[in-house]
Amino acid sequence: MLGDLAWQQSRTRQEKLVLTDAQKVTSFSFPQVGIMDEVSSGQDSRPPLLNAAQVAQKRWRKSRKNKTARTSTAASISLEIDMASLTVKLHRDPRQSHDAYLDHAKENHDFSLSNLAWAIQNGVGEKCIERYLTQHNDFEIADRLCQSVQTALEAPSVPILYFASERNSPELVRILCHAGAKPSQSIRFYGSATSGLRLLPYTILSAEYELADTTESVVALLAMGASPHDVPKDMWQDYLKAPTKDKSKQLGAYDMHETWCTTEVREALCRTFNLLQRYSLWKAAQIERPTDREIQVAKAHNIMPLFETSYYIFGQQLATTQVLQRITSRLLFDSQKPLVLFFTGLSGHGKTELARRMGGLLSLELIVIDCSMMRHDTDMFGPWHPYYGSDVGSELNNHLAEWDGKRTVVFLDEFDKTTDDVGKAMLLLFESGSYTDRRNNRKIDCSKVLWILAANLGVKEITKFWEGNLKDRSQEQQKLAPIRDLQVALKQCIIRELGAPLTGRFSAIVPFLPFNEGERAITAYKFMRELWHDVRKPINTDGKRFAGTMFVNFVNDGQIAKHIARRYLEETGARSLADAVEEEISDNLAAEFFRQEGEVNDEMNALPLPKYDVRVVSDSSEHDHVEVTRLGHKTIQSAPA
Repeated sequence: MLGDLAWQQSRTRQEKLVLTDAQKVTSFSFPQVGIMDEVSSGQDSRPPLLNAAQVAQKRWRKSRKNKTARTSTAASISLEIDMASLTVKLHRDPRQSHDAYLDHAKENHDFSLSNLAWAIQNGVGEKCIERYLTQHNDFEIADRLCQSVQTALEAPSVPILYFASERNSPELVRILCHAGAKPSQSIRFYGSATSGLRLLPYTILSAEYELADTTESVVALLAMGASPHDVPKDMWQDYLKAPTKDKSKQLGAYDMHETWCTTEVREALCRTFNLLQRYSLWKAAQIERPTDREIQVAKAHNIMPLFETSYYIFGQQLATTQVLQRITSRLLFDSQKPLVLFFTGLSGHGKTELARRMGGLLSLELIVIDCSMMRHDTDMFGPWHPYYGSDVGSELNNHLAEWDGKRTVVFLDEFDKTTDDVGKAMLLLFESGSYTDRRNNRKIDCSKVLWILAANLGVKEITKFWEGNLKDRSQEQQKLAPIRDLQVALKQCIIRELGAPLTGRFSAIVPFLPFNEGERAITAYKFMRELWHDVRKPINTDGKRFAGTMFVNFVNDGQIAKHIARRYLEETGARSLADAVEEEISDNLAAEFFRQEGEVNDEMNALPLPKYDVRVVSDSSEHDHVEVTRLGHKTIQSAPA
């Protein structure tokens, strides 16, 4: 929890947000954002900065000791004075206090970029910050967000997104960018045309001290338009290969990163640049940006976040592209028919994940219905009024009634396992969006519902197409694949299984393909990161959680992921990789954990994190296997004095 309100100390102790270029740093290797005391000119030998993660940890530790948290003078004095009356009422919950600060500022003060920076640094909630950004017209706010915060004369100018990166909040990144902030901005030094460390590498590097995972913030920045080329290309182009500290000779005499990517910075990147981040940069370089007219239509219909979908889904670029094209085309021609997408393909290849991600990005309510047990239309929708049980309805019936005339996402999983009776009941819904609430016979408008049906039909056709047109092919060759031929074959297959009347009402048939080698490794790494996060949670012996507050270090993460990817099975997809991670890493980690002496107790949460190295090794018969070794500790470092 954060400390008391900023105004209580701001007059007696001025503290400033300071950034510097990598060349001026001696005891640490890269420029960072942080809060610190004013540094005199005679102290240039020590780094005039604090790492963002260090500062966050130091704030947390001080608040635990009931000390007043340090804060930036970015909060205006006038706002602090006006908010003094709130202190007594809200001092028990500093987070609530800070939210009240900003809400008060929204109602009583002009928009201030410095106040916004202060709010982000002091943990003000995302929703509160979003409210603050609505106090003026969109164009004015967008213009202000493109300016930078300068806390003192001759101090560097800091774009607002660096504060969101310091906080490691992907949600704040999206909120600020949707309001007009530009992820392409970088730090500017006073009196110089030289740019400092760019936002994308800064976000990657900020994991160093807090031992945090900044991957979601990195992906959010890429989805918002950050260029992957802000990081040296040779460090992510072959994403399965661990980056090296030696600069690529292919860069030649001119290197666009030479102003900030020193030897020390590059070495730090090698330590923190994980596989999923490298893959995200590689994928961002492949994704085509929406055209001006696509953006115009998307903004008019409030679906801009859908263009972010490709950044959050592993593989399945064909599926995400097809979905986006069909949705934007339907909106362009103002069709009043419901949008019905039929996802089909091998199990465990992203159908549910894509549906959930679309609903999440659009902030829409999503309901998942397991159709494997739906034998009759009453199983799906409930009995008609006034028959027995009609007053209860069904999960789907009640959801449609609740979202009458509004956007929502309905995901019908295992739809191929249902019956003709259920299929016939869906015909009118899919054709016109007309529906009757079976509890009271009230008419319901379902024309804005996004229907997503998932099935495992046409697997043979999909596999054959993948092997003949996509497997082991380059990106350019894959773009030339005759996808229309596959869709025709799939439609014929689905007609045989579900009938022509129902199939004819599908807006698009979207095939989900097997994973290629890189996608298998990335999917395996996703489960590796889930394990990484799980063992970082605190120990709770009362809750029977003994494996916690641990740091798992994946030595050459790309090599480990490729090794796990060998266990991939097309029939089960991602599930086979999840099982492989559990068997080869989790089980070995558990064995090493049990070999340690002494019992686990909750007091260990305050100690340095025990470090477990995970690597691929070869035995005497040259067979590779995963080895887990306990090697020392990792410490979340506090800021230097």
